[in-house]
Amino acid sequence: MLSNIGVPGMILILVLALIVFGPSKLPEAGRAVGRSIREFKNAAQGITDDIKKDINEDIKEAKQTPTDLKNNTKKQAESYAPACFSLFGFGSYLFDLPDKF
Repeated sequence: MLSNIGVPGMILILVLALIVFGPSKLPEAGRAVGRSIREFKNAAQGITDDIKKDINEDIKEAKQTPTDLKNNTKKQAESYAPACFSLFGFGSYLFDLPDKF
């Protein structure tokens, strides 16, 4: 959006800012804009760091060994089993799977 302004447009904006704010308030306005931009960049960097941290944690979990995943899945299934399987009349024979699974 700002890349289409060009040099004459920037000069016009600066002249209008000088007229509106006056020569004494223009430096204060510039500092305020600079602070706002800096705060926005810091907030955006914080969000980016949080997202990168979450992605790295997900990658770490995905790199677990298959045995760990199998054990975790089996434990989760066994924790749900009493309620689900007793409701439908299934036995616990589903958890006697071979180790090659």
